[in-house]
Amino acid sequence: MPQENEMPVTDQGAGLTTYVCNPDAAFNTAADTYTAGNTFQKADQFKRVWLTVQNYNAHVSLFTDAVGTALEGRVLLPGVYEFNFRCYGGKIKNATAGQNAVYQIVWER
Repeated sequence: MPQENEMPVTDQGAGLTTYVCNPDAAFNTAADTYTAGNTFQKADQFKRVWLTVQNYNAHVSLFTDAVGTALEGRVLLPGVYEFNFRCYGGKIKNATAGQNAVYQIVWER
């Protein structure tokens, strides 16, 4: 049974895959620095992340463990991205101060 903010989906003949949308992360606007509202540290490991950056460049870094050790991060141009990378969440901020990047994140277990 799906939990709150989970969406199970399946291809024909395949088992269910659960996609989890953090309600605070599903749609948000980045800030000039990493803030609590734009940092998503998870206790569970995820195997895939989809990120849509809608308008301005964003700086994104993913966590490699449950205590928040972050990768160096990359600047992403507006677009849709898929990361096939095991992570425990991540953080996002504006790549350029004052240009507030609007984004959406979906985490897959």
